[in-house]
Amino acid sequence: MLGKGGVGKTSLLHRFLFDKYNFNHIPTIEDNYQHSIKVGKHTISFTILDTSGSYEFPAMRKHAIQHGDGFIIVFAFDDAASLKEAKKLYEEVTTLQPFTPVVIVGNKVDTILGGKGRSK
Repeated sequence: MLGKGGVGKTSLLHRFLFDKYNFNHIPTIEDNYQHSIKVGKHTISFTILDTSGSYEFPAMRKHAIQHGDGFIIVFAFDDAASLKEAKKLYEEVTTLQPFTPVVIVGNKVDTILGGKGRSK
């Protein structure tokens, strides 16, 4: 997972993996999560790398991109700079890994809708 710091990468990930939401922002340096899901008769196992949104670790981000099999790039609707960052990350990913799947996710839409739709 890639994106600017504070856009909610870890929160999205924790909601998916643990069905929990933490309202407190705790900056991530880098975390690995192992997970399996059942799809029909098959069990799919995968690793999700939750990356730092900081430019303090560009070598770690480049390494993650070079070795990833797919990417989720997250931006926040309440942070215009995060959309610009998402575009830059998309360009970086598609330059380093031109045939790898990329999904772009807009997060925090509830913050611009006055809290409507927020699930606790």
